[in-house]
Amino acid sequence: MKEGEWLDPYSGEVFHDSIALDLDHIVPLKFAHGHGGDKWSREKRQAFANDRENLLLVKASLNRQKGAKGPDEWLPANHLFRCDYIAKFMYVMDKYDLKLVSSEKRQIDKMLSACNG
Repeated sequence: MKEGEWLDPYSGEVFHDSIALDLDHIVPLKFAHGHGGDKWSREKRQAFANDRENLLLVKASLNRQKGAKGPDEWLPANHLFRCDYIAKFMYVMDKYDLKLVSSEKRQIDKMLSACNG
């Protein structure tokens, strides 16, 4: 257990005990696998899993609630972080050339329009 002060962007809460936190993959490993990551080399899978741009320290219960879902199925409880979360998610998707299915893309594009509008 580490002690310190961590802000969880998913909940907006500040934590002082690391035991309540998980390291979350913004784009979950299983989600990536189902969206093109299944064709990656072992090295690319490892790079993705350890990419700091795809990692956030968050409240453990929210990470477990999120599971392998994308933004079309799950958004952070903290409404003020939702647009940033979607933007980070899409940045990682683009970085690794992962492809959304058309229904996911339509819904996420709608959310991004609302964020930018």
